[in-house]
Amino acid sequence: DYIAGLYYLDRNFDRKGVINALAIFPFAAHTNNRDFSEEAESWAAFGQATWNISDTVRVTGGIRYSDEQKDGSNDQLLTVIDSDESLQEAQPAIYDFVAGNFGTPDFSYDDSRSEDNWDPMFNVQWNFSDSGMVYTSWTKASKGGGFNANENNGSLDNFSFDPEHAESYELGAKMDFMDSRARL
Repeated sequence: DYIAGLYYLDRNFDRKGVINALAIFPFAAHTNNRDFSEEAESWAAFGQATWNISDTVRVTGGIRYSDEQKDGSNDQLLTVIDSDESLQEAQPAIYDFVAGNFGTPDFSYDDSRSEDNWDPMFNVQWNFSDSGMVYTSWTKASKGGGFNANENNGSLDNFSFDPEHAESYELGAKMDFMDSRARL
């Protein structure tokens, strides 16, 4: 028994935000304009095969290769309220107060990431009776990193996050009881 396949993703994500800051310090009223975008392209090839060694013993192996490319950009501009005029240029003292006390300076940066992963799996199952089976498996998995759309302090170090990797070992059994009305 076998299965094989291909996967492809081409995704664009854009998030724009405008916040009018009026309440806390009326003299420092301003508009916070945020613009985040991420373009991602990924593809994967995978395959899995089960060898039925006998009527009661099966061995399964599989592998997935994935390749992911991401480009992200993050921009923030503080402006005079109800205007496109830069707060930093029009009212530098208010800009310094807001950026310094609330950690929201003007910024603009881009970043890219490229990742590829090999994720294998292996499984052995033995049906020791018509109503019971034991198995063991080993799997590695990965999830690509990306970009933090909520980063608003102008820190490139906080903009990107790393990929995740996991490895799983499993040993288990499944048994039916009471004429297949209960399962453990």
